[in-house]
Amino acid sequence: MDKNLYIRNSFVFLIILTLITGPAIPDIILTLSAIIGVFLFIIKKLDLNDTNLKFILGCYLIIFLTSLFSIDIKLSFLESLVDFRYFFYLLLFLYFVEEKIINVFMYFLLFIVCFLFFDLLVQYNYGKDLFGIEANMQVNRQRLNGPFDDEYIIGTYIMKLSLPIIGYFLYLNKNLIFSLILIISFVSIVLSGERMALILFIFGVFLILLFTKKYKFLFITMILFFISLLFFFLFFPEKNFKYMEFFYALSNFKDTGHGAHYLAAINIFLENPITGSGFKTFREICSDPNILNKISTTVDPCATHPHNLYLETLSETGIIGMTGLSLFIFFIGKRIIDLKLYNSKYVGFVVLSICIFWPISSMSNFYNNWNASINFTLIGFLFIQKTDKPWKIFLKK
Repeated sequence: MDKNLYIRNSFVFLIILTLITGPAIPDIILTLSAIIGVFLFIIKKLDLNDTNLKFILGCYLIIFLTSLFSIDIKLSFLESLVDFRYFFYLLLFLYFVEEKIINVFMYFLLFIVCFLFFDLLVQYNYGKDLFGIEANMQVNRQRLNGPFDDEYIIGTYIMKLSLPIIGYFLYLNKNLIFSLILIISFVSIVLSGERMALILFIFGVFLILLFTKKYKFLFITMILFFISLLFFFLFFPEKNFKYMEFFYALSNFKDTGHGAHYLAAINIFLENPITGSGFKTFREICSDPNILNKISTTVDPCATHPHNLYLETLSETGIIGMTGLSLFIFFIGKRIIDLKLYNSKYVGFVVLSICIFWPISSMSNFYNNWNASINFTLIGFLFIQKTDKPWKIFLKK
């Protein structure tokens, strides 16, 4: 094996690891990686007629052009221009990241998830984690944050890391590791109190078992999930409030935070159906009287984003931007089907991409730098199937 393999691909490991520290460090690493990518593209004179490159670039430019019609052109143009780094970052996987790192990368993710599981157990039992960070004590420690300090995203982080691990080891028939990570991830996400992360995790495991045709495991696992949830509700009563609140929210959706944000996004889209209000302008326009007067809710509809990828895209970039996003998702789906990645060691990455783009998901802002760093890094593994990497040519010169 090439001794420089992990040095060349170290940014993948560093981004995942430094996400625990917050958005700044992984975003810097991603940006530097994208700059290196631009440098390599220029000196190697990559074929601009490459279908993959043109398709991904076209999807981005469609979304980018909507910023020219924004209510705040300066803000939207600069934000979308800065986000161009994600385009080059994704191309790094397509042309430069080497497939040989996958095995070590999976054990690397496994170590992180196991460490966070232990950290959460310490925080749950002692009120502080290994780094001295305190749990949220407002409602019987129903929210655990682990090392993420005041950001309650550890459940989402573990969900996104664990699905690729589960798919990888299940495909390789390493059932002991599969069972271990399944239990650890499930318990961790339940303790985190993140409802959507738990729903997507269970949904993701179901899809992985379905794609890998582990029908016996599918039945047993679903039964165990059901029994485990009952166990948690009976013996961890402080968690009941957070999860029972979910069912109340469904029955009174428009008077919840997410419901109010959704209504605001829909009305912003109806006001600007073609190009939207402008990239990253939801926080500005949601308080507009013309929007507020059309919303019947008891909750403040304003936030930094609508908490749904598609409503955010529609409200800020309109039908044109949604077209670009849809083409990008289509491109990923076509690649998955053409290469049959759903029936390979990449099945967990396939399922994770489905969870990320699931229409009714109310996850955090997809375009936020923390989310973009983890999403594009993990989705990027769906693009590293090519063997004719320019790295090899580059190193010979």
